[in-house]
Amino acid sequence: MQFYVGVTDSDWFTALQTSQATECNFWRPSGQSFKALEPGQEFLFKLHAPFNVIAGGGTFLRSQKMPLRLAWEVFESSNGVPDFATFARKILGYRAKAAVVESNPEITCIVLEAPVFFNQNDHIPMPADWANNIVSGKTHDTANPLHDALFQRYMALRHAYRGQHTRPEMRMVAEQPAKYGVAYLTQPRVGQAAFRLQVLAAYAERCAITNEHMPMVLEAAHIQPYANAGVHALANALLLRADFHRLFDAGYIGVDADYRVQISPRIASETANGIRYQARAGQRIHLPDDRGAWPDPALLTWHQQQVFLAG
Repeated sequence: MQFYVGVTDSDWFTALQTSQATECNFWRPSGQSFKALEPGQEFLFKLHAPFNVIAGGGTFLRSQKMPLRLAWEVFESSNGVPDFATFARKILGYRAKAAVVESNPEITCIVLEAPVFFNQNDHIPMPADWANNIVSGKTHDTANPLHDALFQRYMALRHAYRGQHTRPEMRMVAEQPAKYGVAYLTQPRVGQAAFRLQVLAAYAERCAITNEHMPMVLEAAHIQPYANAGVHALANALLLRADFHRLFDAGYIGVDADYRVQISPRIASETANGIRYQARAGQRIHLPDDRGAWPDPALLTWHQQQVFLAG
C-alpha cells in the first residue's frame, strides 16, 4: 500500500496543530500537479530539517488547482495561516523567481481530511533510507519493511489521536482500532471546504439556477441543512449563487423532485426586490454531467415539505 510523506512548512504545521484543524490545505505554490495518491490514502507530515521525523498526517481527499484568492476564500485559516495577507505573502514569496509574477496565481490545493498533529514525544523517526535532500515529498510503499513499520506506527497513533481530539462527526467512516493491512483504505467524511470543492467541480463551477460561473460568488448549498442531520454529500447539494443560496435556505426558493425551480408566492410581498426572482419559476436547473452527482429527489421533496414557504 502506498502513502506519501510531504515535507511541511513549519509555520503551517504549528498553526494547524494549535487550532486542531479538522481539514486542511497542503498547498503547492508552484501550481505543480499532485498525482501521488488516490482518495483515502494517507499523506504524512515530515518536519523540515533538522527534525527528521513524522509529526502527523491526514487522509487525502483530492487535489485541485485554483487561484490564490479562491483558495483563501474556500479554506481560510485551514491554509495554515491567520489571514489572506500572510497567505499571499508566502505564496508570492515562493513564486518570486517565476518568469511572470502574478498577483493572483494558480496554486495546487491538496485537500486533507481529519488531520492529526502528534505531540513531540510521539514523533516518529524517519527510516534509515530516507534521503535528506528531498525538498517537497516522496511516495513510499508498505512492501518495504522499513516503510511498513513507519506506516503501522503512524496508523496506530492516528487512531489514538482522532479518538482524543476529533469531533465525532468528523471521524472516518472506516476507522478501525487495530488492523492496518495492505488493503486498508480510509473513506473520509469531507469537511465544509472540501465539500464546496466537490460541488464546484460537479457543477463545472456554474450555478444550478442562474448559470453564473464566477466561483467567488458560488456556494455549496445543503438541501437538508448540516445542522439538521444533513451531510456533506453531492446528493444533498446544489451549487447556487450566494443570493439564491440565502433564499433557498430561507424557503423563498425551492427545487422540486423533477428538478424545476419553485418560487414562493411570499417572496414578492415579504422581500423588497423579490419579484425579480419570480421569472425563474418552473425553470429546470442545470445538473452535473455525472448523473451520480445529481441531488437526491427525496431530499428535494424534504426541502419542499419542511423548508419551502408554500403560501
